[in-house]
Amino acid sequence: MDGELFANHMLKTKLSLLQISVEPTGAYSSSQNGKAEVSIKLIGLTAQCLLYGAQMDPSLWCFAVTYATFLLNVRPSDAHNGRTPHEVFHKHAPNLSMAFIFGSPLHVKNRRASRHRPDSNTLLGTLLGFQGTAHISQYIGDSGRVQYAHHAVVDELCVHRLPSDWSPVAKALLNHSAVDF
Repeated sequence: MDGELFANHMLKTKLSLLQISVEPTGAYSSSQNGKAEVSIKLIGLTAQCLLYGAQMDPSLWCFAVTYATFLLNVRPSDAHNGRTPHEVFHKHAPNLSMAFIFGSPLHVKNRRASRHRPDSNTLLGTLLGFQGTAHISQYIGDSGRVQYAHHAVVDELCVHRLPSDWSPVAKALLNHSAVDF
């Protein structure tokens, strides 16, 4: 079935113009493509850890895979002499301002609500990642649907929650920072 992806004429034409030859592997022989399989396995394991650490539903797998790919692309690599894959491809260092803890609480400015003090003017959601740029956050709100926001603040340490409600990642960070050296 995977070989059918390369069966269209337009793709074959583009690949031949770029002098790229396609060499499909035999069926059920992932060992022939070991380097790619190892990368895919690493992305899958990272995504699984992200979902577990954030105590999120497995149905959000696609967001965890996207975020895991981002994290692995901004991680220094021995294969690139300590440079990140992002840096090798784009020729500049990655922007890590959007590297938040996956599943962190997100406070989104509620533009539709009329504010009557002391009512809150924000909605609470859960960070799933980013869409396009660091300025557009993906999150799950109270409705359970994935939504997008331009004006959001991520609360990585969950300081507004009780300690019993903190995610395992937040607990580990806070416990580690409390250790005396």
